[in-house]
Parts: sequence; structure tokens; C-alpha cells
Amino acid sequence: MFPALIPSEPRSPANLPGDKRPKALNAAFPREDVEREVRAILEKHAGKLPKLDASCITALLEDWTVLPCDSIRLPGRYGQILPNGKRSAGGLLFGQLRRFGV
Repeated sequence: MFPALIPSEPRSPANLPGDKRPKALNAAFPREDVEREVRAILEKHAGKLPKLDASCITALLEDWTVLPCDSIRLPGRYGQILPNGKRSAGGLLFGQLRRFGV
């Protein structure tokens, strides 16, 4: 299905032309499904993996600023566009890509 990717060849190109990308071939999963699955996996592992708690999950999926860290600075374009047009901080996994209501 993806002839440009040959895992056994380390120098194989990783970038596919637009018409060969999974989304163009209707092979990509809906974003909402992926986010829901990731959230479910993280929540099932909360308390079982060190430091994976509600704050960590929020930072990964919704708002990275809930975990204070002065040494991290993300670009101003990073975040989520909310329905009111304002930008939130966004989560570390999906923050830059998601647009509410779009």
C-alpha cells in the first residue's frame, strides 16, 4: 500500500507524495477516535506509571501549562483555536493541530 516506505531499508524516504499519504487513501483514522483512544489508554495507566496522573494527562491532551516548567517555551502559534476565536495553550500531543468547531 505504501511503496515509498521500506522499513528494512534505513535510508528509505519517509515523506510520501500527497496522493500516497494515508489520509489521501482514506486509510487515516478520524482524529476524534485517535484522541479518545489515547485518552482511554492514558487514563487506564494513570497511577500505574510513575508521574502519570490527571495533570500529566491534561498537559498531554489539553493544556501543557498545567505542569509548570520554566525551561520550556513553545512558539506562539502553538495551541488550540477555541470557538470564540481565542487561542488556548493546547496539549503537547494534539495541541498545535486541533481547531475546535472546524
